[in-house]
Amino acid sequence: MVKAKGAEQPSEPKESDGSQLRMFARAVQARSFSGAAKAMGVDVSTVTRAVARLEADLGAKLFFRSTTGLALTEAGHLYHAHAERTLAEESRVRASIADRNAHAGTLRVSMPVFVAEHVLPTMMPALLARHPEARLDVHASDDRVDLLASAFDLAVRLGPLPSSALHATKIAEFRRITCASPAWVVKNGPISRPEDLSRVSVIAYGNGPAPVRWTFCNAAAEEVTVQLAPSLRSNNLDLLVAIAAQGLGVVRMPSWAAAPSVARGELVTLLDDWEANRPGESLVLYGLYPDDPGKARLRKAFLQALVEAARSGPTPARQRGRTRQ
Repeated sequence: MVKAKGAEQPSEPKESDGSQLRMFARAVQARSFSGAAKAMGVDVSTVTRAVARLEADLGAKLFFRSTTGLALTEAGHLYHAHAERTLAEESRVRASIADRNAHAGTLRVSMPVFVAEHVLPTMMPALLARHPEARLDVHASDDRVDLLASAFDLAVRLGPLPSSALHATKIAEFRRITCASPAWVVKNGPISRPEDLSRVSVIAYGNGPAPVRWTFCNAAAEEVTVQLAPSLRSNNLDLLVAIAAQGLGVVRMPSWAAAPSVARGELVTLLDDWEANRPGESLVLYGLYPDDPGKARLRKAFLQALVEAARSGPTPARQRGRTRQ
């Protein structure tokens, strides 16, 4: 068939650099192009073309060709050493990726201690019922870890959140409540207004040198902010609950953290006519995660189970802290 003048000639298929290296290494091993082609399941012309391209790129002959087979030139020996190192590294990387894919069911999660101890156990049955192959690696800490630097797939955090490139999924919203032990109320008397907190011992969530200010609002839209000097500050909610239950001060915390102790009568709520939030403000628990399509399925399942567990958790009934007459 005669091609029209000026028509483009179809280009020959080109092998990738990796394929050329493998064909070259096979030719060295087999000492022939035909042996390399047979081992790799390709035509002899494919191998000879790949080696010819390498030689053209390098500007040097890689083989002496004779009737007894192939022998490496000096340049060929140098390039063969490079090829072996490169192919060995490629093999190692491929094995690492294969291992990662094989363990795609493992989700590394960072979450606050309280969530790990009180919410995680209630969500695990639902998660494993839907995804029995799922595996979790949970880091329980009240410190905010760097997800990317620490190679976590997901972090559970209480807002507000700083601006970042991470994705955020809202798990649940909560109120803050103010509590103390019944014994503390008997000893110290009622707290009728937020200003009364300035005369008693308080226990605060958080740490660092920043001043502690609690803001309250009532139904009349009155807003009161009090600055306090806590006898104890901690970013561990379990510790705050335990200290408050011992009658050592007033604590303000998310409703879900206080709920079990309120239900058992170890804590009672104070300032029930005052919301421990500004109007329209609420505490939000988030799931934060980086882009990683390989973990998307398990991450979605984990967040779904966590949302269900968090939103069905106990909300403390108002057990007012009144002194006995």
